Amino acid sequence: MKTVLGDYELKGLGAAMDKGHLVADIVSTWLQQGENRSTICFAVNRVHAKHIETQFKEAGIAAEYMDAFTDMEERAQIIRRFGNGDTKVICNVGVLTTGFDADVRCIILARPTQSEILYTQMIGRGLRTADGKDHCLILDHSDTTLRLGFVTDIHKDDLHDGQKQVSFKEKTAPLPKECTQCHFLKPPKSIKCPACGFQPAPQVKVESANGELYEFKRNKSMEVDAPPPEVQQRWYGELLRYAESHGYKRGWAFYAYQDKFKSKPPSWILERPAILISPEVASWIRARNIRNAKAKNQRTMWR
Repeated sequence: MKTVLGDYELKGLGAAMDKGHLVADIVSTWLQQGENRSTICFAVNRVHAKHIETQFKEAGIAAEYMDAFTDMEERAQIIRRFGNGDTKVICNVGVLTTGFDADVRCIILARPTQSEILYTQMIGRGLRTADGKDHCLILDHSDTTLRLGFVTDIHKDDLHDGQKQVSFKEKTAPLPKECTQCHFLKPPKSIKCPACGFQPAPQVKVESANGELYEFKRNKSMEVDAPPPEVQQRWYGELLRYAESHGYKRGWAFYAYQDKFKSKPPSWILERPAILISPEVASWIRARNIRNAKAKNQRTMWR
């Protein structure tokens, strides 16, 4: 991928992300691990950010969108709604990296970067102190933490001299593109066809690879700690309760438990439905349903 001034070139980054995969589904991961925290999501480009906002809204989460073209009055209203809890997630492109002082308790990295400065700025939105806040959750779907390490470990002995490191590359002239409706050759960089007037809607092809995010240790290992027996019993009981309340067979709870803990229910676990379903388990089931529905839609598209 092309690099400009020490970071991924934005146009190439957007194209690469459209062709590549993010690690785990953003919305379902937030439902499972985000704990309804006030969240800032950093996306690759405007289309990508709007797509994530739409997915959050479809899941019933109050989300909003912001970019460099959002006027200052609207930004202030979005930040006000975010501050009082009416908005849970702000999906943005490059406008909340500095000068944003709201109480942020979760950061979603949905764009990779090679820049330690940008990485520090993004994570820094969640490192400000606030009443009742003892940590910030970072959901890194971009593997940036694997490449650059923990943001608290980034230290510089020397300051940059401010001089841009410019590399010269011969530019090639853009070529006309064929209109998908009337096959007219549109002039370079023309979105709307001058012949038939067709204007394609922006498309996002970002896909999420199957999997879950796990805690990243300082030794660059990702570990999944085995939960204590009482936690396993509570989860299984609540999954059984959900299965009964929805008319499912008990096997549904068995396979849902496998999805959660990556192993079959142990032999000692009791087949005893819980009385109530906790918000934690309800959020996980909701996220699982969303993830399974998306996977089913993808399989249908490829048939």
